[in-house]
Amino acid sequence: MPYILDKLAQKSIPKAYLTEILSGMDSLFENGKIPYIQYRHQDYLTKMIESLCQLAEDKRQSKNWHYRFLILMVNFNFNHMGFFNRWKELYNSDPSFMDALLRFPKHFSCIPDFAYDSNRRSLLKLMRGYMEDEKISPSATMQDYPQQFIQSNFNGKELKLWMHISVKANIMWSSEKKEVAEVFSRLVKTREGTLLSAHSLIRMDKSAEFHTALRIRKVLNTMLDELNRQFPDLNK
Repeated sequence: MPYILDKLAQKSIPKAYLTEILSGMDSLFENGKIPYIQYRHQDYLTKMIESLCQLAEDKRQSKNWHYRFLILMVNFNFNHMGFFNRWKELYNSDPSFMDALLRFPKHFSCIPDFAYDSNRRSLLKLMRGYMEDEKISPSATMQDYPQQFIQSNFNGKELKLWMHISVKANIMWSSEKKEVAEVFSRLVKTREGTLLSAHSLIRMDKSAEFHTALRIRKVLNTMLDELNRQFPDLNK
């Protein structure tokens, strides 16, 4: 198990979570600790460890591993209170991350009857309950400021290409273009003040976007020049 957790840590998954996974497993084998270990835990732990191992060994590039890790833990209903408490701390430091995750409930396919503690609310319900108690709901930022947008200086084609390469470069919270496009379509305007549809943002004909790519490359070169100007030691 330590090998798996080390590999997950290399994927920038917070160590606070990984420590609680080990703590939760150890707790099952301590006398008097709740939940008491039951026969069902044999299947539960075996399958959860297998899934964590698959995540740890995944060689794909530019994936949001923190995102995928949380989805896995929700689906396995790892409702260990230590894990949930670490989630609360990390949530409070960056509410927008969880807001983006819960906006797309289709991610979650909780395994029926699976739970670390079958006598406690599911991890997903604990998360949502905490957000409600804090008077923060998924998409609250967008609900509180429905008329606020990000005004870009790109035309439609440029904005579309910018979104595509941002997803590929792992700048966004999700590695799925469809999810990012859904948010872009509600928040990011072209320089003409237009919101593009998610469908339009996803579609792209590379054969017709050469001049658009030149414009984006110029923007990126300008950004690189500014970075080198502010941090001259980068060129050494």
